[in-house]
Amino acid sequence: MNPGPGTGRRPLVAVVSSTAFEGHRLYEQRLAAELARENDVLFVQPPTAVWTKRDGLRLGRGPVPAPAGTRVVTPWVPPASRRRGLHHLNGPAIALTLLAACLRDGRRPRAVVSAQHVTRPLARVARALGARTAFLVKDDYVAGAELVGVPAGRLRAGRGRSIDLADEVVVVSPRLQRLAAERGRTAHLVPAGAPEPVAAPAPAQAPELPAGPFAVFLGMVSDRIDLDWLEELVAAGTELVVVGPRQPTFTQDATWQRLVAHERVHWLGPRDAAQVAAVLARAAVGVMPYTLSEFNRASFPLKVLEYLAAGLPVVSSRLDAVEWLGAPGVRIADDAAGFARAVAELAGDPAAGADERRAFAARHTWRERGRRWRQLLGLLPAPGPASGEEDPRPAPEAAPAR
Repeated sequence: MNPGPGTGRRPLVAVVSSTAFEGHRLYEQRLAAELARENDVLFVQPPTAVWTKRDGLRLGRGPVPAPAGTRVVTPWVPPASRRRGLHHLNGPAIALTLLAACLRDGRRPRAVVSAQHVTRPLARVARALGARTAFLVKDDYVAGAELVGVPAGRLRAGRGRSIDLADEVVVVSPRLQRLAAERGRTAHLVPAGAPEPVAAPAPAQAPELPAGPFAVFLGMVSDRIDLDWLEELVAAGTELVVVGPRQPTFTQDATWQRLVAHERVHWLGPRDAAQVAAVLARAAVGVMPYTLSEFNRASFPLKVLEYLAAGLPVVSSRLDAVEWLGAPGVRIADDAAGFARAVAELAGDPAAGADERRAFAARHTWRERGRRWRQLLGLLPAPGPASGEEDPRPAPEAAPAR
């Protein structure tokens, strides 16, 4: 492994990710970074086609750069491996890639955290290596089958098998916890965490922003967003800054183009962490106008804690996880007019309650989430029954574990 995993001989944890190591830092990337503080991490990327029309031959390219303590490996699969008839190759490819990396380095992971389905080959490899498996459920992909382009029946069957095969089930929202309970499993609730503070760039390097108060939407422009709410927001007179890429499969392009053409809308596209910090430092309100799809209602938006960590008040649609979190300074809206009105009210005095919001986010950092994960994986002593460390909020009832 690169300078970390083969030299320090710290306990090894494998993270089987649903997203690539490089690029946008989502749950698995942030979890891997936290685990790497005290453990060596083997990060297994999603199965990747050996050849694509756009990139040509990709097999055999150099190692993915990673910080000390982390090694990234890639399962290689034939083109179009997600299609029916070929998709069965993905599970064995992940399992064999994990096994080959461990054998090559002479390491046995203590645990395997998988945000992919826990297939029988992966479970067998983990068992042979003496590792516990944890199935991480980040979203209700069955409800969002159209978003990911995979048949809902295949996703439902894979989720069910994964819940049955894994030693531990970990979810990010109460709704996902109930889904596990329907399968007869008690799931641990470990949502996303607040980021560590990032120094904003010098003014000369910061993005160009509106002079007055503005609302910020941080994240990918996708069909999960209710664009009508954003149009109502700017029509009511609020400046809006959007930071994030446009999803290639976005279907509301005509509405989006009309929105970004508005004089009070500023779309910055993707930005690095320091530039995002500069935007949040200048913003008045963070917004989350998500549609109330089943997929969204089961998710835990990472951005709510990013806003709170920056001291911003938040206006969100009525998402289950946001209501469950119970954070100070978060206003829930039920329609576009109420959304625009709440943003305008909070933008009038954004500093009020900022310290309380930052203090709340400080109790929900990724470092705290990493500590909880180590407890679940047996790398730290588990908390006592009265410690309250399972989660800072009460969890809904779940069916007893098997």
